[in-house]
Amino acid sequence: MKKLLLVFAMFVGTTFSASAQVQQGSILVDAYYGFTNIPGALYNSNWDFEAEYWGATEANTSGLGPIGIRAEYLATDKLGLGIDFALNTNSASFVGTDYVNGEEISFDTEGSSTKWGAMITLNYHAFTNEVIDFYIMGGAGYKNRTSTLTTTNPNYTDEQFNDQAIGLTPETSIPLAARLGLGLRIFFTENIGANVGLGFGQGGILNAGLSFAF
Repeated sequence: MKKLLLVFAMFVGTTFSASAQVQQGSILVDAYYGFTNIPGALYNSNWDFEAEYWGATEANTSGLGPIGIRAEYLATDKLGLGIDFALNTNSASFVGTDYVNGEEISFDTEGSSTKWGAMITLNYHAFTNEVIDFYIMGGAGYKNRTSTLTTTNPNYTDEQFNDQAIGLTPETSIPLAARLGLGLRIFFTENIGANVGLGFGQGGILNAGLSFAF
């Protein structure tokens, strides 16, 4: 995969004619959106199972992100030190059924999950020219996830459902944000370009967006 990205980068570098300078002293800023959000998919799956348990076909789910911004300062032509902040949210709801005093009732249940993470990153710029910037990155930091759940079911207390909300939310036990991956920036002008990243951890398996060089 690394070789394929490098070949693509070299091809793009011969196609465009921008003049961005990715070198010592440069400041690079990326805005990106991530795809294949595994924790979000698990959250939705857990809620579908919960909805089915309470007699609903499936839960109504929605999500945003991961959406993020990262900034990097090139301490040398090859090494950059940066920060990476990402946010993603998920929400779900369903109408279930239960029994109170032998009578069937309908009740509403809603939940949400918000996760943010902040990392320190170290990037090694393996190949750069005036148009493209191909790099290897690693990062680690802190993440925080909060979950809520409310219901109108009179048979359950808020405390019970709040405990259940944690069970419906994946990856709550380890407050570690981390990523290891590859990145590619393609500059269309001296200061503006596009970025794409491939890796594991914060930001999704694949992310892409806009890049700015200063």
